Amino acid sequence: MWGGALSEKMFSEEQLEQLRSFQEISADELIRYFTPTSADVAFVDPGRGRRSVDQLGMLVQLCTLPGLGSCPTMWPRRRRRLWPRVAERLCIGGDRARLWHETHDNGCSGHCFQVRAIARLLAMTDAPSGRSAAFHILATGYTTSTGPGVAATVSYVTEGDHRIVVDPGMVASQSVILDALADLGLKTDDITDVVLSHHHPDNILNVGLFGQARIHDHKAIYRGQDWTSRDAEGYEFSPSIRLIATPGHSAEDITLLAGTSEGVVAFAGDLWWRADGPADDPVTIDRQVLRTSRGRVLAVADVIVPGHGAPFTPTAATPR
Repeated sequence: MWGGALSEKMFSEEQLEQLRSFQEISADELIRYFTPTSADVAFVDPGRGRRSVDQLGMLVQLCTLPGLGSCPTMWPRRRRRLWPRVAERLCIGGDRARLWHETHDNGCSGHCFQVRAIARLLAMTDAPSGRSAAFHILATGYTTSTGPGVAATVSYVTEGDHRIVVDPGMVASQSVILDALADLGLKTDDITDVVLSHHHPDNILNVGLFGQARIHDHKAIYRGQDWTSRDAEGYEFSPSIRLIATPGHSAEDITLLAGTSEGVVAFAGDLWWRADGPADDPVTIDRQVLRTSRGRVLAVADVIVPGHGAPFTPTAATPR
């Protein structure tokens, strides 16, 4: 039994004997015990500003206390029934339930990694809680197969005092970025933050234009001589703008999610170069990891801004 050594320290022999006398938990009861109630969901609502690690801690306690000493990874068939039920109760799309089975059905040896995935599943949705951000495409990118060379799709996202540029990478001339900002009434020093989806030169080449901004990547925030370490996963600029970790094209990929009046817009870097993929990224670090991250973005995005193409609305034909 999972946690047996701990149980023996916590309970007397008499108490352990009483616990052993309980009837075996049925599959239906197990599902019920490990499914958060509506009150549980409301309590850990991300809209209250709790970090993902806090949501994880509370949900693990809420979902597992009734089944103390039980480990859902011990019952593969029951787990296959459990997580889709959890997904249904939390209004999570079927893709995310399938994602669990495809990537984490590996028994107790992978328990720690599974808990991180459970945290994402139980956090209800990666989507920002707000819908008041706005965005503009400063430059539409291309690759050698679709344009005269290589250029990044450079974007501008704003809400309140946040003025964010995403992936100021290669362009034909810096004036492409500067003129687009000027059309919005902005100068480079007006930009408060720059988000780098990953560290490939074609996506970051012109980051130096924004000397006053905070620079964000997968592990830290940089400004001047200051380096503040933090995990990008779950980082929120505002109720409508947040970051999630989406490795696959590279190990450090992140996606900026913006809640707008048009829905959730995902600035996904090179998870997709353009609307048609490529389906098989020739430089991916791991095809399955890329597929997992694409699935995570597709579960919430109404519009995807790729690394080297125009924004697109995902469809059934969008490469997974």
